Amino acid sequence: MNSPFRYAGGKFYARRLILEHIPPNHSYYIEPFAGGASLFFAKPKVENNCLNDVDHELVNCLTIIRDKPEELIKGLAGESATKERHAYYKNEFQAGNDIEKAQRWFYLNRTSYSGIMNMQNCYWGYGDKYSMRPENCRNEHIKNQASSRGTS
Repeated sequence: MNSPFRYAGGKFYARRLILEHIPPNHSYYIEPFAGGASLFFAKPKVENNCLNDVDHELVNCLTIIRDKPEELIKGLAGESATKERHAYYKNEFQAGNDIEKAQRWFYLNRTSYSGIMNMQNCYWGYGDKYSMRPENCRNEHIKNQASSRGTS
């Protein structure tokens, strides 16, 4: 399963090579620098999985995907990838709760160049040729990742 995120410096292309070195019978999996969590989403889940990152908004988004995926999907319903919506989420949108924070983070991640989430460098970078449309990603990825509820 692929990560629901775009993430600069992610391990998407190296994941198969890296996964060959993770023993199949481990019972703990810890990622202190989760980022896009490509390895976590690509590997079989184990009894104890722990994802962490310095980006609190990313951790919040992962937690919402794990615990309240339907609410995130509902919050993103009807969104499309446009420069105007990207600018709105980046500059104007005021999140009132953790679900809305996750909604903002997820939308910006899916529509920003290389998924760069530093707001100073978070530029519109969506392209139909290279990016999964946000409306498709919601259903395919959020629900699949939610079934991987082994994160903490």
